[in-house]
Amino acid sequence: MLSFFGMSEITRPSSQSSTVNTLSAVLEQRKELNAEALKFTQSLSEKDFKGIDFSESLTTFSDFGKEVGQLSVSITETTHGDKPCFRIHADSNGSIDGIPCGTSVTAFVSKQLETIEQQHHEYLKLSNHPIDKRTIISRQDEYCVIDLFVKQGEKVTKHSKRYRSDAVKGVMCEGSNLLLLRLLARKGNLVDELTFPSFDSEINLCHTTYKMLNNQTEKICGQSFEVLCVERTLFTSQDDVMTWRFFLTRSGHLARRLQIGSPVLMIASQIPQSAETDEVHTRPVFPMQPLNWEEDMEMRSKYEDRKSELVADHETYLRAHPEICDLIRDYTQFILTRKPDDVLPFTADYFEAFGPQREEKQDLPVEQNA
Repeated sequence: MLSFFGMSEITRPSSQSSTVNTLSAVLEQRKELNAEALKFTQSLSEKDFKGIDFSESLTTFSDFGKEVGQLSVSITETTHGDKPCFRIHADSNGSIDGIPCGTSVTAFVSKQLETIEQQHHEYLKLSNHPIDKRTIISRQDEYCVIDLFVKQGEKVTKHSKRYRSDAVKGVMCEGSNLLLLRLLARKGNLVDELTFPSFDSEINLCHTTYKMLNNQTEKICGQSFEVLCVERTLFTSQDDVMTWRFFLTRSGHLARRLQIGSPVLMIASQIPQSAETDEVHTRPVFPMQPLNWEEDMEMRSKYEDRKSELVADHETYLRAHPEICDLIRDYTQFILTRKPDDVLPFTADYFEAFGPQREEKQDLPVEQNA
């Protein structure tokens, strides 16, 4: 499956023995490879994050110039628990050769670029063999836990891996990648190549690099902007190499994005708000069109975006409160065992036991008149 914003394609995880060998090899190199990256993250200050939380959208075109999809990215400052962080959501939907496909990411990333939690969803709607893949990254005590769910047709497989937090310090995931790109563009002083640990599509530990290429001029909606080109390369555990180039304005907005070897190109669909000039532009007038949101690519993209956002939010809440599933499971088992004729009163009585206990009224002795 084609990667829309720096993600790898859908594949099946390799054996555990291969993972152990790869992990050992990567960890041997990690300190040397990650020195400049750690120096960069340690140099970040509050000033670097000012104004970095904004939304943007790009239009996806095929190599024939046909519009085939949309990409939207939003970064908002928030908290996860009591820890200040950024919530990053990116969603891309479209079709390649007439086949619907898409990817979405929802992540919580700290100001040290640490991924606190991330959900990554990819799908490819082949007519006879649809593929759906979900990857969930979470922090549990001293470990970084990754769960991978792959559905091919009707078959669902699950793979899980745990890495010690110190072994994946500075790991660059898809959500933190989007935040890093904006920081690199705004700082604009990257000299040395940065190398971070990362995960490939088989949830094996690998590494990814970032380097600045020559600045150039890019047109956005007919207006010229100076942009920085950041090249990201991912070296997978299977010795595959994937490279993306991101063309960003000084404000951190994406002007263009491409993947080497991919038939699609993403181009900014509007002038970045912070980069607009003081000139007064006449607003274009568009005639009213009949609304059919399922066929409207932008509206469907927003629908899928909101749907993925809600699913991620609900799953996060359920994982934080596992007692909900236990409660529903116990209630279902109990009502199927009793099979009451009147379900509502039975349900009210069942859940009443979980409410505040009422004080029982005690019968007071009645005084007898002499």
